[in-house]
Amino acid sequence: LDVRALRCEPQAIQRRRIHRWLVDRHKIPRISFDHIEAVRSLLATDSVIYQINLPDNHHVRRSKGTLTLVPARKKMKTKES
Repeated sequence: LDVRALRCEPQAIQRRRIHRWLVDRHKIPRISFDHIEAVRSLLATDSVIYQINLPDNHHVRRSKGTLTLVPARKKMKTKES
């Protein structure tokens, strides 16, 4: 998602677009209002935070004016003796 474009939207539209982006497009489960607000905090021009943790070890990062979903890494199976 484009940070600059999202900043121009009213808060309700920001929330709706973030929610749809996470749930509809990326199928992230159990997204709460608090998660949406945490992602919205990345939009602030003075934010020193660049990453938000989401359920199931997913993350949203802000980099170069874009919000990007970082999917959870699959756990590697280890061979037990």
